[in-house]
Formats: sequence, structure tokens, C-alpha cells
Amino acid sequence: AGMSGGPLLNCDGEVVGVNTLVRPELRGLGNYAIASSRVDTALLAIVDARAAPAGAGVRLVLFNDRFNRRQRVESVLKDVGLSEAEAQQAMMDAHTTGRGVVRVFKPGPEMDLAGAMEAAETMCGALAKADLLVELEHISASCADE
Repeated sequence: AGMSGGPLLNCDGEVVGVNTLVRPELRGLGNYAIASSRVDTALLAIVDARAAPAGAGVRLVLFNDRFNRRQRVESVLKDVGLSEAEAQQAMMDAHTTGRGVVRVFKPGPEMDLAGAMEAAETMCGALAKADLLVELEHISASCADE
């Protein structure tokens, strides 16, 4: 037994896997474990994805937590420039699935990649300062349409 990211143990106390949550909408009924023999492969895939260059931009992601009320999260999101509809969508996605996309920052006619990164980091910093759980995810060129 255990929580996401924790070890899955057999009756002898040996680690046989890592717990993960694949169906957050089931509230703990969709638990799954990655076999310990496959953890290295899964970990390398995660590290590679996070280390990918942000050639196509970055995605600002909000994670659900047990401390902030929905109304507060929505208010903070509006304070940093999201419309009411955008704030509600990001907040509800985070609430129901564990994560919601706040905004995608891509280079375009109005800003280059450096400008997109700076805007993303500024918004991410403001949200983190307001005690929201947020993270920037690089978007590789192969995922640019997401």
C-alpha cells in the first residue's frame, strides 16, 4: 500500500514497484504501480521530457492541493490576467484531474521564445508566491500542437 510515488512492498517488505495514480477521477480507486524492474526506464523518460528544449514554448500547469479553496484559486488566476472562463477551466481541471493548464506560452508574431519564457516565468512566479502549486513544462517541437 502507499501513495503516489511511494514504494509498493510485498509481504516480506521488499520493494516491488512504485505506486502511481492513473485515474485521478476515481479518487484512489484507479491506483497502479510501475514494476521496480521498469522504474529506471520510466524515470529516464520523465527526465528526458523535462529536459527537452522549449523550442515550441512552455505550458504553465496548476496542480490540485488540499489547502486552497476553489474560489481563492480562481481569484488568484484572475489576478494574474486570466479571464473568468480561463480561470474557472484551469481551476476545475486541476480540481477534477489533479492538474490544469493555466496558459501555453509560444513564440509568435508578438514575442520571440525568450519573451514567451519570460512571460511564463513571471506568471509562474506570481502564482507560486500566492501559494499555488504550479510548474512550467517545456513543449518540444513535436508537441507544438498541444
